[in-house]
Amino acid sequence: MLLTVISVAVFLLLLEVGVRGLQLFELLPVLNRATFDSNAECATASDCGSDSVLVTSDNPVLYLELNPEHPSINSYGMRDREYAIDAEEDTRRIALMGDSVAYGYGVSLEDSVGKRLESMLNASPSTTGHYEVMNFGVSGYGTRAALEFFELSARQFEPDVVVVAYVMNDPLTTQALVPAVAEVIQKGNSFERICRYSQVLAWISLNWGRTIAGAQAMESYAPIYDPEGAAWRDVVASLRRFEEYSREDDFKLVVAIVPMLYDFDSYPFATYHEQVIETLEAQGIPYLDLLPEFRKHAAHELRLHDQDATHPNALGHRIAAERLLDFLQPYLPK
Repeated sequence: MLLTVISVAVFLLLLEVGVRGLQLFELLPVLNRATFDSNAECATASDCGSDSVLVTSDNPVLYLELNPEHPSINSYGMRDREYAIDAEEDTRRIALMGDSVAYGYGVSLEDSVGKRLESMLNASPSTTGHYEVMNFGVSGYGTRAALEFFELSARQFEPDVVVVAYVMNDPLTTQALVPAVAEVIQKGNSFERICRYSQVLAWISLNWGRTIAGAQAMESYAPIYDPEGAAWRDVVASLRRFEEYSREDDFKLVVAIVPMLYDFDSYPFATYHEQVIETLEAQGIPYLDLLPEFRKHAAHELRLHDQDATHPNALGHRIAAERLLDFLQPYLPK
């Protein structure tokens, strides 16, 4: 046993020396905190959509809100430019509601799905008038919080179309997501310590995390997709209220379903994905399922970061905007 332990230790030591030698000549990437968590790169950059712009809200449903004193946030608490309440003549408005994906976490505002869609609409020969796609996405907001923010802010702008970006973690409340974010930060800190001591062990840790991440996430989401559970009932009620507002205010409501960025060939969230679709169909709400389009790429190609299976990168946002451009044509004002 002692010889075995010594042999393994010597092997790992030689492997560590070899890996660091290849890293020295830039033949292998150096693993560090940024490899695990994109927050390390975006902690101070306003165009990365850092959560540092979030402040505690007095509204218990929202729990958090965007700080209007931050340079990237407007006076209405949106990651967007300033808007007048009343639209100019011949201007059509689309309100984009949702969480950090709608917000554009990790990408520049111009690369986010809302602003890409706005540019495409205004450049398209098939549309008339001028379009404003207003970004009401806030990191951490589930469907219930998105509805609350619509009632408090977006509704006063009288949008012609409302697009609700639905991500698989949206049944979670903002309060419930805060501990999850703290856990990711803690894991990032642990990974950073491993990187200092051993690049080989860091590689093993990184790949083991990739292997089990999908199964762990699906299992942890089971309670929030329980049809009789409070979280799912809130989602159904919030979608129903959005639909009621669409009739009261005479706007078109569309839901865009954004898949989690795990292996699309054996997509672990397929059951929950179908549950969302069935609910939308039962309520008669038009929806755009982005999973078929995302499946044309490997999931890792669309990730903002290697370990981030929630947030699309600029390519993912562009794909979503292109599909929305086509899908929205029948719902746009003529």
